[in-house]
Amino acid sequence: MTNNIKKRVLIFLLVFIVGSISGIVGYSNAKITNFEECENSWLLRSLTFYDYTDRQHEGPEKKCTLWTGKSFEKLRTHELTENQKTAVEIATAHLSYPTTVLEVKELECDGCFSITLQRDDNQRQFTIMLNDWKYNQTIHSK
Repeated sequence: MTNNIKKRVLIFLLVFIVGSISGIVGYSNAKITNFEECENSWLLRSLTFYDYTDRQHEGPEKKCTLWTGKSFEKLRTHELTENQKTAVEIATAHLSYPTTVLEVKELECDGCFSITLQRDDNQRQFTIMLNDWKYNQTIHSK
């Protein structure tokens, strides 16, 4: 009878420990929302560096994969001119959430830009148009 109780207690403890570890891993994974958090996480499984980006301007520079299967990419960074930096500051001034700049295109007129951004929280992309250094419109990608 006491062996049966010991077995039940041991099984209960093992199930409790496994459940606790699963809960901690799941909670930690849910808090990771961008590449930088992934890169610094204890759940990091692999970090891949792509060397083809020197020849190809599009595509990721690095990819971070967690043990849970979730992955994030860091796109190749390009240096922006002073005008492009100013345009990005104007375009993002009204936003209440963090974004990543994907592309900045200078258009024909002075102070006219098309700035493509990606939200860091849900990875949705959208484009903000500036005319004469003023916000004009937002175009959401589908």
